[in-house]
Amino acid sequence: MSSSKKKQLRKEQYMTERQVAAAKEAKKMKAYTLSFWVVIALVVCIFVGAVASNPIKNVIRQNTDAIVVGDYTLSSVEANYFYIDAVDKYVNQYSSYIQYIIDVTKPLNEQVLDKETGETWADSFLTSANATIKSTYALYEMAVKDGHKLTEDEQKSLDSAIATRQLYASYYGYNNLNAYLRAVYGNGANEKSYRNYLEVAALANSYLSAYSESLEYDADDLLDYQAKAPYKYSSYTYATYLVNASSFLEGGTKDEKGNVTYTDEEKAASVAAAKVVADTLAKGEYADLEAFDAAIKALSINSDKESVASTKYEDKLYAEINASFQDWIIGKVESEDKDAEPTFVDRKEGEMTVIPYTSGSTTNGYYVVRYGSMDSNEFAMKNVRHLLIQFEGGKTDSTTGETLYTIAEKEKAKTEAEKLLAQWEQGDKSEESFADLAEEYSDDGGSKADGGLYENVYPGQMVEPFEDWCYAADRKTGDYGIVETEYGYHIMFFVGDAETTFRDFLITNAVRSEDVETWYNSLVEAVTVTVLTTKHLSMDMVLGA
Repeated sequence: MSSSKKKQLRKEQYMTERQVAAAKEAKKMKAYTLSFWVVIALVVCIFVGAVASNPIKNVIRQNTDAIVVGDYTLSSVEANYFYIDAVDKYVNQYSSYIQYIIDVTKPLNEQVLDKETGETWADSFLTSANATIKSTYALYEMAVKDGHKLTEDEQKSLDSAIATRQLYASYYGYNNLNAYLRAVYGNGANEKSYRNYLEVAALANSYLSAYSESLEYDADDLLDYQAKAPYKYSSYTYATYLVNASSFLEGGTKDEKGNVTYTDEEKAASVAAAKVVADTLAKGEYADLEAFDAAIKALSINSDKESVASTKYEDKLYAEINASFQDWIIGKVESEDKDAEPTFVDRKEGEMTVIPYTSGSTTNGYYVVRYGSMDSNEFAMKNVRHLLIQFEGGKTDSTTGETLYTIAEKEKAKTEAEKLLAQWEQGDKSEESFADLAEEYSDDGGSKADGGLYENVYPGQMVEPFEDWCYAADRKTGDYGIVETEYGYHIMFFVGDAETTFRDFLITNAVRSEDVETWYNSLVEAVTVTVLTTKHLSMDMVLGA
């Protein structure tokens, strides 16, 4: 592959229910707990080009010390793995408009990011790489000292990562994995050092997870912790309606290109008009949300900038609520005495308020907020087993990226699910026999080995039809059935309520994250990183070469 034909690589993979759950959990949980990630390069570097193998450069890079971290010294090749993956991570994050952030035609070390300090993009990525090196080796050193080992599944994932690189090497026309790795990471890169890089990162991440999971808390611990902010572990239902000041703009001056500008006085008048509408809505008495929406529709100014219904939010945790009206929703009232603790009032269903919609110091309109209800989340989570028969075939929609299946493809999966369910029904219909069936036939790699078991299923974790089945009001131990989701047909078996409530789950995650953060920070802060030389790192990389 010539350097003029470097291509962006993409990896598509089927997401199991467990992966879907992990993705949903990360999205939902990161808002109110802290996550600690160690970069493990299990994704493909975005740019790959032909790099001629230079035996002399190979030896130089492999034997030149680049970075010292704690008691470990990294060669230029080893440091470059972290550096390239730091670039890769950033570019993938902003892939759709990276060309507007970085000049993809110029070397990174020739592009100044901070004019005051003279820091280049290459310097910035090196800083990011060094931070990852520091955290990775801080954890790795502790893992080695404690004799921590990768689990069987973690080792399989590591081996799979190497096998995947082999496939990419073949797919992109490289004679062997070493040639592919040189194309990605430069001269000196090879399978042995790359595997070591992955092993170090994998062991570090495994140790972090093991430490987190080792922390245990009793009921008193949870009570003491939640006392700091009990509202964070409840869920709230409410509705909002935004009255945009822009909908009330009048006058204005149009230039020759058709652009309209408004005076400060005209803008102020529009804000005042929006406030009148918001106050009028908030003072009304409505039997329910439908009545509130009817009032909104009646007051609508028929502008495409103005919606004619409120937006309802159901069961939102504190951290998921818009910061502008977070405190009002939970009933927090600040004292006029700055040194006094705030008080809390109980909001009533249908209670309303008006809150400015601002951008900096500019008011752009007003939110009308209507309170619905609060759920303390003191309900048991669910334990369930399932057997997934995945849809096969399908075509990817070029617009949405969604995989669409024909009726015949869906019916095939449904028929197979019904056949397996009937087979199970002919036996003792026990949980044990269901687990055996799932272990043999399920397409969900995330739960197959556990007999399809998912424990402590909480709201928002699984895809909606799966979750709705688990949380049905009349659901009882031993219930079973078939549920269709976007992934296929699931034969379900309800094990029963979990011992842990959703509220305790939330509190435990919060206190554990706080404790892990404290431990993690002290561990990393104790490690020093010294840069010896960077001249053999890919600081002169050109993203769009």
